[in-house]
Amino acid sequence: FRTMKLLLDLNIVCRVLLDDGTLHYRLSTRGHHHHLVCRDCGRVEDFTRCDVGALVRELSRATDYEIEGHWLEVYGRCQACRLLKKEAAPVG
Repeated sequence: FRTMKLLLDLNIVCRVLLDDGTLHYRLSTRGHHHHLVCRDCGRVEDFTRCDVGALVRELSRATDYEIEGHWLEVYGRCQACRLLKKEAAPVG
């Protein structure tokens, strides 16, 4: 556990919360980023755009918390899974 925390703190690995509630660790190839997680195949894609700064500031003011960071996972279906589902749909 301490080793994994150290790797997280050093940004060598990052954590991803999968749709089924399991925590997954993977090599971190970027600085601050978030994840898109496919609910069908489990594919994880990084995205770096992070426009939650105003929300974090407002939350800090409203709760009197000194917010130190955030972690964002976005769940959906990747293009490949959507195409597979569309192809498998009955015709007619």
